Amino acid sequence: MGHKRDVGITLTDLFCGAGGSSEGVAPACAAPYLALNHWARAIETHNTNFLDCHHYCTDVQTSDPRRYPSTNILIASPECTNHSLAKGVNRQPYKKDLFGNALIERCIVRASNPGDVVPDYFMGIGSVGVVALEQGRRTIGAELKESYYDTAVRYLQETEFQQRQPTLFDLRTLEAQIA
Repeated sequence: MGHKRDVGITLTDLFCGAGGSSEGVAPACAAPYLALNHWARAIETHNTNFLDCHHYCTDVQTSDPRRYPSTNILIASPECTNHSLAKGVNRQPYKKDLFGNALIERCIVRASNPGDVVPDYFMGIGSVGVVALEQGRRTIGAELKESYYDTAVRYLQETEFQQRQPTLFDLRTLEAQIA
């Protein structure tokens, strides 16, 4: 995304995904030099975002690290198919409010104003977007996993629908205006 690379600093993004971690670190130190992921779609997306990076579609569990150029900074998040609780398996049904939204709400209220757009580039099932809508913000999000995206869309549509429904107090106010 146009970040200049310091010649002495090189960066590897393990389990690179779409490049959110790379994008976050790039302004501080260096654009990624090497990115690895087992999923071709993630590599394709990362490559779109970081054209100058070397990309490898490989399972890092089974590949020899000596095969790749060495770098002096490593970004590594949990690998989704072997080290997460989900083990890469879609576990339906989803619970909309798994851990509660208090922290999300606090961040949105403190970092934005009503009417602002709250972006969520790793939206999962849409919790951030739902809270943003509930707090009078707009939202935009991206999610690579289609089933999570579909769930997020459903939750966001439900939230918008609920917001359009008049409450008893809205009806009483309308009744008073008509009378």
